[in-house]
Amino acid sequence: MKHYTYEEKLEIGRLLRDPGNLYYKMPDGYRECTSRCTVEPLTIPGEDASVPCLLIKPAGGAANDVLYINIHGGGFVQIHHDWDTEMCAYYAAELGITIVDVDYRLAPEYPFPAGMNDCYAVLRWCFANAAELGIDPKKIIVGGNSAGACLSLNVCQLAGERGEEMPDYLLMVYPAADMGHGFIATPADGVAGLDLKDLETRGGLYNRLYTDDKPEVQEGPYCDFLNAPDAMFEKIPDAVIVTAGKDPLHFSGEKLPTKMLRSGKNINMRCFNESNHGFYVRCLGNEWKAARDYVLDLIAARYGLTRTDSQA
Repeated sequence: MKHYTYEEKLEIGRLLRDPGNLYYKMPDGYRECTSRCTVEPLTIPGEDASVPCLLIKPAGGAANDVLYINIHGGGFVQIHHDWDTEMCAYYAAELGITIVDVDYRLAPEYPFPAGMNDCYAVLRWCFANAAELGIDPKKIIVGGNSAGACLSLNVCQLAGERGEEMPDYLLMVYPAADMGHGFIATPADGVAGLDLKDLETRGGLYNRLYTDDKPEVQEGPYCDFLNAPDAMFEKIPDAVIVTAGKDPLHFSGEKLPTKMLRSGKNINMRCFNESNHGFYVRCLGNEWKAARDYVLDLIAARYGLTRTDSQA
């Protein structure tokens, strides 16, 4: 396997972040959710760097004491996008909850474990500042899509290992459950000739940049969940998992419940068969609204919330 130089990794990261490689079409009326919320910058101290976040609430203030910590996707490489903020505003408007939207450090500039550490620092800060946020520390949800789903599970793994407060609920949307056995992009001519619109090529590059091409990281318990020790799942919270039937990641993602159920957790999972990777956040195809309804209905039922049923 070709090993990229640091300069090549930076160039691949730059190419991967080209907006032309990620399709996004905002539905009519979708941005109205953002206009119904307040969005304020929030800087949270991390282990070795400050973590920029957004604090998002319904315009009239939160209607309850539930907090959702959102960890965006993008293969640990893509920047935080407007569609992440818009999805969080959608949640806040629908459920009346408070959102902390995390903008963690990215590979290749900051490979594993920088992003994971940033997200964990945000979780710890939210527990410590629950009163200031106006939330109940027993009603903290952590979740994300793709890479963000992996990082969401990571922070629960860390909380369990360290014996610290655990989120009450976990949301994982099309997680990459086994980076140690995922796609490996190994073009013979290096960076030249990469098809960055191809999901499998992007996936292999994302994994390699995030893990810095280190097998011990790729096959370790924070990247290869399916082969992680069962003990790492004993303390994780109940969870909901969403997968996409046309997404290559759904094969590994749908094995996660078996792993998690061994610890007696309540796991809800649904596959949206006609959808591709990215559909949930980027509003692709015809199932993104149904998928969000599935998630938001579960959250509403768990915490006794009433949905506003926004028509985006």
